[in-house]
Amino acid sequence: MFRWLDRQPLASTLEELQAHVDEFDRIHNTERPHQGQPGRVTPMAAYLATPKAEPPRPAPQRPKAKAPNRPPSQAPGNLPAGTHVMRIRANGTIRTTRVSYMVGSRLAGHEVLVIRDDTAILVADRSGEGIYEHTRPAPASRTSAAAAPCGPKPNTPKQSPMS
Repeated sequence: MFRWLDRQPLASTLEELQAHVDEFDRIHNTERPHQGQPGRVTPMAAYLATPKAEPPRPAPQRPKAKAPNRPPSQAPGNLPAGTHVMRIRANGTIRTTRVSYMVGSRLAGHEVLVIRDDTAILVADRSGEGIYEHTRPAPASRTSAAAAPCGPKPNTPKQSPMS
């Protein structure tokens, strides 16, 4: 721009200088081929050929999915002391006495019986058959270590290294 202005008559007012700058902008954008564009099109032609971006719009607010309505727990009336009916959370845990216990996500949504004493938590199905047993963690802990399922270990046949 300065080289182009040096070749123009000297402006005596600010308005004349602005007119020279406006003329430079017009020539620069509409007549001069752009060296970085294929086909050496002008900057204005390249600008007009470019699709315009849409203004950013906020994402639509979608209602949060509600948990399915489940009927309230129908706890049997003859539960022993320290036994509670609880529903296993979607992440496979139950929470009692401010501690989370992992039961298993395959049981998410199921109601279980939780039997607590000072040293352990036993999780049983509604019929009373043990599912998992956890030892109670130290008083400052908020989660329990991994638990072992109740009952005998599943019988899995050993595979030979050749198979």
